[in-house]
Amino acid sequence: MKKLAVLLGLLSCGLATQAASAQVRDPLGPWEVLGPDYQATDPLDLSSYEWEYFTIQNEDDSFVGIVGYVLADPRGSGASGLALVPAGGNVAVAGMRPGQSASAEFLTFGLANTFASSAEKVMYVSDPGSGHFANIEPAPGATSANPALALTGRSAGYEWDLVVTPDFEEYLPLKEAGPDAAFSAVRGDDVGLLAGEHWTVDAVWPRTHVAGTMIERATGQIIPINAKGYRENSYGRYLLSLDGWDFAVFSDTSKRVQTMFQTYHRSTAIDYFDIAFPDENGDPRNVRFRPSRGELGWYHPNWTFDKRAKQCVPERTWMIADNGEYRVELSVDMSAAATVPYAPFVDDSTIGTTVFFIMEQFPTLNGVIRRADTGQVITSFAGRAGGEFAFHKSLFSNRSDFGCWLSFAPVYQHAFPH
Repeated sequence: MKKLAVLLGLLSCGLATQAASAQVRDPLGPWEVLGPDYQATDPLDLSSYEWEYFTIQNEDDSFVGIVGYVLADPRGSGASGLALVPAGGNVAVAGMRPGQSASAEFLTFGLANTFASSAEKVMYVSDPGSGHFANIEPAPGATSANPALALTGRSAGYEWDLVVTPDFEEYLPLKEAGPDAAFSAVRGDDVGLLAGEHWTVDAVWPRTHVAGTMIERATGQIIPINAKGYRENSYGRYLLSLDGWDFAVFSDTSKRVQTMFQTYHRSTAIDYFDIAFPDENGDPRNVRFRPSRGELGWYHPNWTFDKRAKQCVPERTWMIADNGEYRVELSVDMSAAATVPYAPFVDDSTIGTTVFFIMEQFPTLNGVIRRADTGQVITSFAGRAGGEFAFHKSLFSNRSDFGCWLSFAPVYQHAFPH
């Protein structure tokens, strides 16, 4: 098919220095890992990768899921040595339907079957043998001022045709209010074991609207999509198999509340909780809480062993955020569901991915925002959330829930603020 297009020199916008700041990036701009800051001469170039991650949540729960587009090792630096990630374009698709447990697929296409642009957010991948494909590109008529992305593709489980646009736009200017503003991009140089590793997380559109269709290929059923969602663009050079993360994202349509929680296991820079909400006067507020400032704590009281992921995974989360002005209390729960609301992305095509998994989660969430000094309730929120827990696989073939809790609960937590 098409060879990977690396059009260096055309990058005219974006976060050229990759620094964590409130600098505005073009929402339709190019793949960062194809830009001038990424070169094959870097000894960690084989660990260069970037994803565009989209959640899809119909309000009636007729479909909840994600579609993710991953561009990894785009110069093939690991091809002649140690391949850590599947080079070229990759696609992650997960979904959950009423009465069904969640499912997840990770598709690799290789450099020869990948086209990606360094001029705009475009990637095409196709496997002629299976008929699987996936495209991401600006939607017809979209501009940087009025952005929209078109997502299409076909996997074994689903076929999708979607348009994603930003929502809750009253909050978007607030993320550019200054360094470390809520929902602004965060860079961590402490994610890994080697000095050159770094990773940037950018919640480009913390709340999205997703419209189109998903087709369940096993039944041929067409599922109309008129959904809330979330868009994240993350990128860097990072030996992810030696680390991992814990992540949750949520938005409440009627209350106009949006939240995001990120913690990377080895990082303190990428540990934070962001929330946006209308205050008592109806004015939009955007707040970031950090554990490094004593403002954020979390705890997973329930753990279980998932045989697909070959590892212990959390089933519940309690979180408290308090900066002296606002206090947020929330709980995230997957343990009481009749079906299994999580499924792992697994891949054995490289050494790095064989020992690693990403558990996609579709929990329910309940939360409340209060005035920290008086305890006055500003608003409460609840509904379907999304999230992930990523880690390396275990050497055990099974463990008890108590054994999982004993090993993981004391480690993957942070003390609640006083």
